[in-house]
Amino acid sequence: VPVHWSPLTRDIYRCLLTEVFPGANVVISDEPTGALRYYAEQGTLRREEGWSLVVDFGAGTTDLVLARTAVGGGLLRQGELRAYGERYG
Repeated sequence: VPVHWSPLTRDIYRCLLTEVFPGANVVISDEPTGALRYYAEQGTLRREEGWSLVVDFGAGTTDLVLARTAVGGGLLRQGELRAYGERYG
C-alpha cells in the first residue's frame, strides 16, 4: 500500500482482503518495503548487509524506504526502517 495510507485505511483494506480471501494470512506492507523484500528473495540485492533505498514512483504518489538490511539464504532481516510517502496531483 502507499506509505501515506493511515493506520485506519490499512486496517479497512486488511479487513476487506480477509473477507475476500478467507483463511489467508493477510499482511499489509508499504509498497517500497514489499519491493525490498522481493529483491531480497530474488537474490538481487548487491550487498549482504548495509543500507538499502527503494524509491517507488506511482500514479499520484512517491514512496521511499531507507532500511538497514541483512540478507542471508534469501531471507531479509530489516533493522532500522524509515518510510516516507508523498501524495500529489
